[in-house]
Amino acid sequence: MTELQDGVSFVVPVYNKAPYLPHVIQAIRNQAGDFAREYIFIDDGSTDDSLDIVRRLTAGWDRVVIHAQANHGSAHATNQGIARARMPFIKFVDADDLLTERATITLLECLRDSPACLAFGRHAAYETIEGLSLKTGAMRPTARLIGHPLRN
Repeated sequence: MTELQDGVSFVVPVYNKAPYLPHVIQAIRNQAGDFAREYIFIDDGSTDDSLDIVRRLTAGWDRVVIHAQANHGSAHATNQGIARARMPFIKFVDADDLLTERATITLLECLRDSPACLAFGRHAAYETIEGLSLKTGAMRPTARLIGHPLRN
């Protein structure tokens, strides 16, 4: 695989997600690939320990932006993250999402090899993370171009 020159801004809007954040932050940190990255966390007025957890678990990381604001809703927090992003690609991560370790690199490779401007992956819901592995090994997902994504 050739070295990726692309950079990714991980944008994470946060509102009262303290129980999930350690796993989410670790999953973001474990993303495979040789690309520049920055991490943008927008705390949207959390009343739990979310902001403290983000600060503690990202202490010492390079290129971390943590912005705390009054609660304005997820869309506003996401837009605030986008406004702070400096990399050519943005990876949205909800504060209770988990990513397989090759999720971001897979999406970057799909974008690089196609005329698409947006890439997204599969998702699944789990009741608990116990026993869940985020390692994908040599799995090579297939990509397909959706010609008219807004048509049903």
